[in-house]
Amino acid sequence: MKFTLEDLEQLGRRVADTLTEAADTVGKKTEEVIEVQKIRSQISMLRRENEKAFQDMGRILYTKYQDGESVDPSCAALCEEIEKHMEAIEEYEKKLVELRGKGFCKECQTPLSKGMAYCPTCGAKVENEEEPAEEDIFESESIFEEETEEKAEETVVFPEEMEEQHEPAKEVEEDLEDLVDSLEGKEGEV
Repeated sequence: MKFTLEDLEQLGRRVADTLTEAADTVGKKTEEVIEVQKIRSQISMLRRENEKAFQDMGRILYTKYQDGESVDPSCAALCEEIEKHMEAIEEYEKKLVELRGKGFCKECQTPLSKGMAYCPTCGAKVENEEEPAEEDIFESESIFEEETEEKAEETVVFPEEMEEQHEPAKEVEEDLEDLVDSLEGKEGEV
């Protein structure tokens, strides 16, 4: 079969048209993918901002609690739990210092090396205490662990309660997911 110049031109136009259509399709799909990514990025950013706002709100409530201002009883219970944790952290930090061979001044709480007779900061006489028995340390730790487990059980939020609390956010999320799905559904049409 012989090809004429006209046949070659027609073939060239078809190839060019096909390439143009393919480029347009790729361009449209790329735009859709970019738009989907922008929306997902916005959702992620808003979730991070919400988490930060929740943390800030918690700090504000805790500060009010510390200042003696009135706070919701459920928040007060959480604030008390935070204080217990902070006290426990302080105790563990003291134990670490003691395990490293140091203690604290009874007057000014300055860390002291073992064997010091006087505090280098306030000059108070250092009383060398007997080391607590190893069983005492483990006993106090197990009591704290039991209290922590009890508190954790009291503050557990069940999934049903979580869903009720986050209904409005779920609706917005579902709307966004529907939008994303509708955009993704167009990929097959193009």
